[in-house]
Amino acid sequence: MRRIILAAALCMAAPLALAGDKAGDKPGEKAAHQAEQSCGQHLSEDAKYGQELSTVLTRVADMYQAHAKWIGTGDAASKAEHDKLMQLAKEHRDLASNAKKMAQSLESARSLPNAEHRGPPPAAVTQSMTGLFAEMRKFGQMLDMGASAGEREMQAMQQQGKGGSGSETPP
Repeated sequence: MRRIILAAALCMAAPLALAGDKAGDKPGEKAAHQAEQSCGQHLSEDAKYGQELSTVLTRVADMYQAHAKWIGTGDAASKAEHDKLMQLAKEHRDLASNAKKMAQSLESARSLPNAEHRGPPPAAVTQSMTGLFAEMRKFGQMLDMGASAGEREMQAMQQQGKGGSGSETPP
């Protein structure tokens, strides 16, 4: 269960997944296209990541709620786990709401006028971007490994007929 939750939670950084050319593009084609766009247009294109982030966070919240319902509140340990899962579900729904607002804000940036950018970007901008791209690669690897591990754990739970905390799964 932890790996499933981790994989889902890691998706919170989905907006970072926007670097690089698409498969099939000629090298640098995306970069050339982006150079023609205003910053507002770039920002509005990123709205899809905020929307997807909202969807993922909602799915995590749904999973937490279903898990809480599954274990119930029949004893002290179950009640403690149930209550924590319900708290986490609420927190994820709050984050999902904020991600949706962020997506709407990004989309509204489309109408920004094209501001003049004089000279090459300052070192702080390029350093920030370099750090961002390194984190994006690391995060992408974490997501892939977390999703794979979570799928294996879920299959094992289904085959064993037990949940992550050892409770019996309903027939």
